[in-house]
Amino acid sequence: IDAMESNPPAGSAYSQFSLAQLHGLFQQVRLNNGEVLHHQGGASESVSIIASGYLKLTQLDHAGAAIITAILGAGQILGSAALGTSGDHRHSETAQAKTATTLWQFSLAGFERALNTNQAFMLQTLNALAQRQVLTDRHLHALLTRTVRSRVALILYDLMTHLGQHCAHGHEIDMPLTQQELADMVGASRPVISSTLKQLRDDGVLDYFREFICINDLGALREISSAAQ
Repeated sequence: IDAMESNPPAGSAYSQFSLAQLHGLFQQVRLNNGEVLHHQGGASESVSIIASGYLKLTQLDHAGAAIITAILGAGQILGSAALGTSGDHRHSETAQAKTATTLWQFSLAGFERALNTNQAFMLQTLNALAQRQVLTDRHLHALLTRTVRSRVALILYDLMTHLGQHCAHGHEIDMPLTQQELADMVGASRPVISSTLKQLRDDGVLDYFREFICINDLGALREISSAAQ
């Protein structure tokens, strides 16, 4: 991990705000693809905001296998659970870079000071936390009530609209995502996900490669994600 004092990169979710008052409160952290930011069970002593790139969060299941619980991108926050109450805080998941990733990392005291001294930063942070909670609730509800096809469409639609990027393969939008990662997030086996993606590809909704899923028709994906059956 390469860490250094820096101003936030242009184009990030927080770049629209003046962060001059935050000078000295955070450090810029750069992760290479596959590098781990923190491990499940480790002490949570900082708050990080993703400036660019992607992180995946994993938790160990009862058999000790790592299951992906979320993929985070620019503007999203990690370590915020440590802000709630005093005490010994531990990470509930492992955070690992899916691509080259840049973060702004605050000590807990530095993050609280940033919230107190920059109203724009505080409002954006509240918005980011609320948005993540809304998505978590949507996905949990879908897991209990939707078919696999609808869940796949919902997860992909939310990921693409919040974290997607211009597709280098000539499609509308894409993001780095494997079928196994999608299977973990949807709560289905990889063969079932593979079959569902093939159906969606045959319908012209999306295409996929070894490490990417590309969307051809975001509107069609949204319609499928809204279907309960």
